[in-house]
Amino acid sequence: MPGAVVHLDLSTVLFCDAASVAALVRASAALGGQGRRLLLHDPPYSLRKVVEMFPEECAALEVAA
Repeated sequence: MPGAVVHLDLSTVLFCDAASVAALVRASAALGGQGRRLLLHDPPYSLRKVVEMFPEECAALEVAA
């Protein structure tokens, strides 16, 4: 369904390593290719830190405010 937003609640996730962040980036890119968006809710600090350290590689990730 083009234009649909996939919401991913990460509020119970305690830690995301670089491999899991890479998987989220790939999923976001795949959805983007279908005209959809992946919106991350309540990501753990570790995910936000990886995104901060690698902004270009993680540009496909969208975090809800």
